[in-house]
Amino acid sequence: MSEQQKFLPKRIILVRHRESAGNLDGSAYATTADYKIPLTEAGIQQAKEAGKKIRDVISDSGKWKACFYGRSADPFLERE
Repeated sequence: MSEQQKFLPKRIILVRHRESAGNLDGSAYATTADYKIPLTEAGIQQAKEAGKKIRDVISDSGKWKACFYGRSADPFLERE
């Protein structure tokens, strides 16, 4: 096994953000920066469900990284 192969991840999981207020009302983007538009209650629940499914897949894999860009971190930081 080469040195490069030792550091390659076994898997990469990408999750798009969940429902935000901008998804419900596109005019929100005219007055608010995209990253400042909050998730809706449904979006928060969707993110929590996605997190649970990901946790089931990676729970024993050791290392992981998450994006802490604005609203994407909110549900993660509210871990149940």
